[in-house]
Amino acid sequence: MATLKVNGMHCENCKNAVEKAVSAIPGVKSAKVDLDKKELQYEEEDKNMPIALDIIMSAIRDLGYEPEHQRP
Repeated sequence: MATLKVNGMHCENCKNAVEKAVSAIPGVKSAKVDLDKKELQYEEEDKNMPIALDIIMSAIRDLGYEPEHQRP
């Protein structure tokens, strides 16, 4: 699982839009938003073929939110 901070989400519609957009990216197995923490957790289908982070961040930006990569 990877985590991104997502600024600008305020409601269930925001949460659902981000989950739907990230889940639609080929190679994403699951996407779940914690609205209280303003975080997205996503899992890739194949750990040996990681999804480029910029693709995920771009999908979130296209919705009008601002993703922030969380360093481990």
